[in-house]
Amino acid sequence: MTKISKLLFLICICVFTVICYNVISYNRLAFDLPVQRFAFSLKTLSYTKIMVPLTYTVNPETIIAACLLLIIFPKTRVKFGIPISISCLISLFVYKIIKHSVARPRPDTSLHMVTQGGYSFPSGHSMTAVIFYGVLAIIICSMLKTFHKKILVVLLTTMLVLILGFSRIYVGVHWPSDVLAGFMLGCAYLIIFKYVYEHKVRTFPWLSSSFSRQS
Repeated sequence: MTKISKLLFLICICVFTVICYNVISYNRLAFDLPVQRFAFSLKTLSYTKIMVPLTYTVNPETIIAACLLLIIFPKTRVKFGIPISISCLISLFVYKIIKHSVARPRPDTSLHMVTQGGYSFPSGHSMTAVIFYGVLAIIICSMLKTFHKKILVVLLTTMLVLILGFSRIYVGVHWPSDVLAGFMLGCAYLIIFKYVYEHKVRTFPWLSSSFSRQS
């Protein structure tokens, strides 16, 4: 792992830890209310018609269906289905443990535009969005030859993930700090995944041969 990757990983963990400490200590983070108010100020019928369907795209049911589709088809099973499915399962396991350990209440139910139960911290949808689309982007980039195409994939993925995270604030089911914490955990996982994926020849030789046959 490069020094930059290690530094980014450390930053992600540190940011998450600071947010988590403040949440556990019942300290209101300075950016929560201003960002939430900004999101609510954008509420219009047109935006709502976009944001509500978007937030459903990272529901567990949607992600499970997407993973199953990738696994069902032989051409996508090994290269996409298995790594994405395993990554999403890890995401679910991690954020469920943290949610029940921290037990942060969601914003008032009067603000909710979608039905959402459970605890608020961290945003599982945001973490899963980073991991699902991030892993997908890493795999796609490994197949691309030109640098500008890789940059395009990264930019489009980043924009999509940011919008999905913002949608969780817009529909009123998460504090901005929940979303940021989910992003940080997701990015930390992606750094590890990218390293393992790029070194799969040394780490998992049997998996590498399977990837080669599927390419």
